[in-house]
Amino acid sequence: MIAILADHNIEGQAELLWGTLVTEGWLELCPVELVLFADIGLSPESSDRAVWRLAQERRMILLTDNRSQRGEDSLEQTIREEASRPDRFAENAGYARLGRTRVHTTPKNDW
Repeated sequence: MIAILADHNIEGQAELLWGTLVTEGWLELCPVELVLFADIGLSPESSDRAVWRLAQERRMILLTDNRSQRGEDSLEQTIREEASRPDRFAENAGYARLGRTRVHTTPKNDW
């Protein structure tokens, strides 16, 4: 089963997406589990590095919107370092590089 870890700042959006997946029957085709920070005892104040490592250790896909791109523990820096270390999650190096891909969305409406 695929587990998707929703970052604390988009839990509402993740739950709406989840509801659509359930309603449309997608979970019958591909078993997916939505995991929130509270479900796994992760604090909303957790560093990007801690969130990424936990997601990697538990083989989760991280769904996020506001993780940092600057600093020693930023998500960007963490992925670069973790993907380049053969001793750390070596089997996930390709996934880590893929994980850096940004999803472009339609600009938000102000209604």
